[in-house]
Amino acid sequence: MNRLPAVITRLELSDGLCLMEVEAGALPFFLLLFDLKPGFKEGRGVNILFKESEVALAVGLAGELSHANRFGAAVREIKKGPLLSRVVLACPAGEIVSLITTAA
Repeated sequence: MNRLPAVITRLELSDGLCLMEVEAGALPFFLLLFDLKPGFKEGRGVNILFKESEVALAVGLAGELSHANRFGAAVREIKKGPLLSRVVLACPAGEIVSLITTAA
């Protein structure tokens, strides 16, 4: 599980949904949440958590993309397995791990 410390920079509420923008290591991240709990407010420190399988990788990306959370990173390590490979990335927010199929 990837975990990054962040600070809430913006909250937008509508019909039981919340669009939360946070900043982690000078990188903006956008999260869509259901039923926001009391106590979340701008300026509050939080940890954002996301699975390794939720991290998509691209090289030489050009054109439009619907993913809101995009940023540059350097590949630090690749551990290849027969089916899955673990890719460790270094970015301004810290270390992020991606789990992708080895064929990819």
